[in-house]
Amino acid sequence: MATDPTDGDARSEPHSPSQGETPTPEQPVRLDQSATLNALSKRYELGDVLGTGGMGTVLSCRDTQIGRDVALKRLDAPQASARARFLREARLQGQLEHPAVPPVYELGLDADGKPAFTMKRVRGVTLRKVLSRLKWYPERFSELYSQRRLLSAFSRVCLAVDYAHQRGVLHRDLKPGNLMWGDFGEVTVIDWGLARLIDEREATDAGPDGVTLPAEGRDVTRYGDVLGTPGYASPEQLEDPTGALTPASDVYALGAILFEIVTLQPLHNASADQAILDTQSGVVGSPRARCPDRGIDPELDALCMRATARDPATRLPSARALHEALERYLDGQRDREQRHALAAQHIARASELVAEAAGAGSLEARKAALRELGSALAVDPGSNAALKELARLMSVPLTSVPDEVTEALEHGRIHRVKRGGAGAAVAYLSLLLYLPLIFWAGVRAPVPIIVLYALNIMGAIGVFAVSRSRTAPGIAVVGCMLLSTIAFSFTSALYGALVLMPALVAVNTTAYTLVLERKHRTLAVASGVLAVLIPGLLEVGGIGGVRYVFDAARMHISPGALALARTPSYVLLIVASLASIVTGALSTATLRDSLTQAELQLQVSAWQLKQLSARGG
Repeated sequence: MATDPTDGDARSEPHSPSQGETPTPEQPVRLDQSATLNALSKRYELGDVLGTGGMGTVLSCRDTQIGRDVALKRLDAPQASARARFLREARLQGQLEHPAVPPVYELGLDADGKPAFTMKRVRGVTLRKVLSRLKWYPERFSELYSQRRLLSAFSRVCLAVDYAHQRGVLHRDLKPGNLMWGDFGEVTVIDWGLARLIDEREATDAGPDGVTLPAEGRDVTRYGDVLGTPGYASPEQLEDPTGALTPASDVYALGAILFEIVTLQPLHNASADQAILDTQSGVVGSPRARCPDRGIDPELDALCMRATARDPATRLPSARALHEALERYLDGQRDREQRHALAAQHIARASELVAEAAGAGSLEARKAALRELGSALAVDPGSNAALKELARLMSVPLTSVPDEVTEALEHGRIHRVKRGGAGAAVAYLSLLLYLPLIFWAGVRAPVPIIVLYALNIMGAIGVFAVSRSRTAPGIAVVGCMLLSTIAFSFTSALYGALVLMPALVAVNTTAYTLVLERKHRTLAVASGVLAVLIPGLLEVGGIGGVRYVFDAARMHISPGALALARTPSYVLLIVASLASIVTGALSTATLRDSLTQAELQLQVSAWQLKQLSARGG
């Protein structure tokens, strides 16, 4: 029968659990109390003291057979309970074969007959020291101990704790001071002195070495009557140290450490007594509420609160669950970091282009800078640097108008000309409504009136044609302006060059000035001035049909093209004057509306840019 060639590999390779899958546990840790302690090997050369505690001393020593530096921990306290705790620590720690747990090499009696064991010498700094450095010297250590690195290392701690739980062991004293950060990124969980078996009950029988393991909670190092470290020990651990504990107790301590990593403040930032009261009362540990200015992500806030819930049943179910949640968060954070790095590249190029745009006034540099900043904001919408660079670019004045802007302005001009042309055509044709009044006043010389209306009709046709044109050429608008100005100059045949005609020419000139290009506006003003000045000079020279006769108290207007009957003349003057007022007001109102809309758009754009800058700042 054929066999699968991968069977051997499958049997030899360890199974790696997928996310969400609980690994197959190894055999639970057992405390063999029948083992007799023998003398330690003579291979160790004692060195300097690395640390001292309530029960013993940790020494540096040299393993002469292998040629490595190790640590030797020996018991100094004489009490039988201390001896039992010491042996418990060595045997529990020695059976936890995990990269984050210092391996125990040998357990026995030293030259003085005291229990001692050798283990890996752990180098580095404690997480407590790391957090202190970040708190007080962030400018020096924030890059070395970035939050992503800390969370990644802490995630590995969670796996180590979960491994211990799978082996049936609780640490019971997890805190930043018991987590070591190595020089090469390794992380180690130390001080297993308070560790206990999950299913362990009362005292076990004494072994041949005369050691009796005490029931948990009796004659062990504690704070007052508390087993563990206030501020990190779980509520159930504080309330009943001798009672049955579950892995949820260590999960609480991990949650407290996570809180401290993201806030740089202890979860219970008070005295030991107050920390105990706060823990037992179930004070909610929300990092975002405690430190709103640190910009803590909601995912981390939720993890801290779930891990430190007062009720063990509502906490995260295991240290592995906390690890997996952190890894999911870090996966997203790595993606964000990649986006930040990509945005930084765009911003760096944009910064150079902004400097070029400011120095040489290069329009191409400005366009390229805007493209780079757009790319930066596309991959990292909240980039402070991109928004600041954008604000800096907006403050650089343009030395030339971009083609796109020129094109947009041209479209705006064409729109204004078309809209104004339609209105002007109606206004010019409205002069036909004055014919009854003119005939009522009495026509004496019909030629000037015929020329007036002929030119106005031609002007109406011209502006209407311009309004229907796709391009509204400027020269055509100028032609309509000149034609209409000449036409209105013939109204001097009605009442002379100084009555009615100047108002009509002024309204017409103003209307055209609103839509003409800058280079043609002088021509519009000059033609309007000439339309009034030439007939006036002709009348002064006695050439015009209308005469102004002045005496000591009056100015008399002699009839020209009209007979100047009293009533129709009054009506015609009043109607024409009112019409010029209305037409001028409508033209000005149209300009005011356009300016208001432009100002509104400008202010809205400035407000939106300010909001972007505020978001980024």
